[in-house]
Amino acid sequence: MIIYIVRHGQTAENLQMILQGHLPGILTDKGKEQVRNAAEHLAEKDVQFKCIVSSNLKRAMDSANIISERLKLPVIPMEILRERDWGKYTGMSVSEAADKYKKDGKWMFPDGDAPCDVLFCLQCEDRRHQ
Repeated sequence: MIIYIVRHGQTAENLQMILQGHLPGILTDKGKEQVRNAAEHLAEKDVQFKCIVSSNLKRAMDSANIISERLKLPVIPMEILRERDWGKYTGMSVSEAADKYKKDGKWMFPDGDAPCDVLFCLQCEDRRHQ
């Protein structure tokens, strides 16, 4: 099995360097164009895609739906594919968060997902589908 991974298009929050976490995110015109270009690239592949699996966050679903329109494929939303939760720092700029919460070169995000928690969730989900 071959899996193609496409990141969501640029969002307004990306432009502002905001920690989006579970925020919905709004695709910019450039972001929509990026996704249309990705859809065209995928359409040129000699591959029989079966479906599109996406995070259920708005920015990811909007991106998946643009690709779905081009490839005529169903979209399966999955909460497990969401970006990590930044806890109470969600919506904060990266620089503001770094000034307040980066200590000894490590990010400290209480109330959010630890990187190992995200990895553990993906491993559990992978095992569930084997």
